[in-house]
Amino acid sequence: PASNLAEGEYPASVAASDDQCDLEFVAERLYGDISTDSLRRVRHGNAVMLTCKPFGDAGGTVCTIGSTDWVYALDDTMVSRITENVVTHLNR
Repeated sequence: PASNLAEGEYPASVAASDDQCDLEFVAERLYGDISTDSLRRVRHGNAVMLTCKPFGDAGGTVCTIGSTDWVYALDDTMVSRITENVVTHLNR
């Protein structure tokens, strides 16, 4: 699953934050606090992958992925299979 990162968990290549990071931000907004329980509840999320042909068969195919973290879950059998299905579909 996609994962929200806490302060101090971002890779060095990502700008450092001296404020709340995604994990704390989401926990506080959804549950009103930054507690062990609220952090646990928002640690992992889901991503969305969509392909469509908004202009019919004569137009191009649009692929959108609603998470930048989906690559972290490629070792998950279901995520890997869905990703493979989308890529296979787009290569037709």
